[in-house]
Amino acid sequence: MYQKRPMYPSLPMIAAIAIAGIAAGAGNSSAQAIPLERAASIGGAGAVYTVGSGSYYLSRNIVLKGNNANAINITGPNVSIDFRGYSIIGKSGAGGIGINAANQPNVTIQNGNIIGMRGGGVIVGNGSTVTSMHIAGGGAGIVCGSSCVIENNSVSGNSGDGISAAGLIHGNTVDGNTGNGITSNGITAGANSSITGNEVSGNTSIGIAMQPKDGFSNNVISSGATTISGGVDAGGNVCNGSTSCP
Repeated sequence: MYQKRPMYPSLPMIAAIAIAGIAAGAGNSSAQAIPLERAASIGGAGAVYTVGSGSYYLSRNIVLKGNNANAINITGPNVSIDFRGYSIIGKSGAGGIGINAANQPNVTIQNGNIIGMRGGGVIVGNGSTVTSMHIAGGGAGIVCGSSCVIENNSVSGNSGDGISAAGLIHGNTVDGNTGNGITSNGITAGANSSITGNEVSGNTSIGIAMQPKDGFSNNVISSGATTISGGVDAGGNVCNGSTSCP
């Protein structure tokens, strides 16, 4: 029997914790990780910080106000960033991207918050992992290439797709994402994906949009529009209160 997972904290609560600078612990950071703020190039290339390959963690919040700069640009593969509970916060119409690692493979982003970044939350390349992130109030939430792991994230109130990726998409809460006239699916899954144990609700368009051979199981989807498109029902799904999913 399906048991609803505990609700994520509200956005105001997340923001309050972030601004207070309360960090969560090192999580899965390796012993070799170094503070991103100390290792990164500062400014230039349209970002507050720019880093290459390596393992990093945040030691403070990053706050952007009313410009189009990205918070962090990643310019090489094999990068790990542990937020340690800290946040990227966009204020006054910040138009950049939280983490921009477009086309960079094997990137891991974990354990933090990205709020109010209108250019998008996290963009990473093939073979990347995004886990335990809260992404809200910006553009597209999480964008990843193929062979990705997108797990245990909260993605809400964004003006684009909540999650767009191919790979394992598991245990996420995807709520209230809208495109303001641009089609916005809760989860858009690429080929060879497994979509399991997600809660998807209140998104403007399709709840979960999949390729024909993608498998999906144990998801709870509620939508006034289309709950499911494509995919192979592997059981345990609930669509608008019914165990029969389209």
